[in-house]
Amino acid sequence: MASQENDNRTSAPKPARTRKTSTAAPRRRRQGRPPLGDAGPDATRNALLDAATKLFARLGYEPVTTGAIAAEAGVTQSIVHYHFGSKQKIWEAAIDRLMAERIAFYENLVEKPGGMDPLTRLKLLTKGLVYANAHNPDFARVTVHEGSVPGDRMHWLVESYMKTAFDKFEGAIRDAMAAGAIREMPLRDVTLIIVFGASLIFTFSGMIERMYGTPLTDPEAATSYADSFIDIVFNGLKPDGAPGAAPLPFRLPGQPAQG
Repeated sequence: MASQENDNRTSAPKPARTRKTSTAAPRRRRQGRPPLGDAGPDATRNALLDAATKLFARLGYEPVTTGAIAAEAGVTQSIVHYHFGSKQKIWEAAIDRLMAERIAFYENLVEKPGGMDPLTRLKLLTKGLVYANAHNPDFARVTVHEGSVPGDRMHWLVESYMKTAFDKFEGAIRDAMAAGAIREMPLRDVTLIIVFGASLIFTFSGMIERMYGTPLTDPEAATSYADSFIDIVFNGLKPDGAPGAAPLPFRLPGQPAQG
């Protein structure tokens, strides 16, 4: 017994466990720029603009949040604020990019009007507007939301883009009237009939597809509508209306220019 007690007293105590510490330097949190994932900054910015354009055109400005834009683009909300700062800024950037693409498409579509008679030039501008809206009706959809409510965004749209487009058509209409190619009528009325008749119809493409089986944005449907619209505007619906004699010098992208 004594020997056992001596063994218990003289046995060395077990050392306490200690937590292992890493000698590696601690990871520092990245400041400022949020992670972009596999996409680079340009791809991420374009994805955000795609998402913003889609949502603003479909829903209008107020219901859309930066979180919804981020979710549509598949990124985090912080990336929206990093690239654009606010919902207002991404709305403006989306419209700017949409209009730049629209103008490039339009200019590639319509023959240069130099040397044309005023009536042919006006018809070409009208047909080009129809095709631009058929190609991408999102700008027309945005104007439906913003054009009915006075405010800063509507004023921005008018000053940035709408005035320029309307001035172009008003000038062409005025020239055609001065040349005696079309009747003298209130310039505003003729401009509104042409511009909105060639634009707003495409905001109802889904409804038209439901009724007729084909969306108006379909190339064949858009061509048919453009030709009928021009014929009705410039010749009327009377059976004795003069049909368009010469084909318009007009080409689709990829087609050779007419001589």
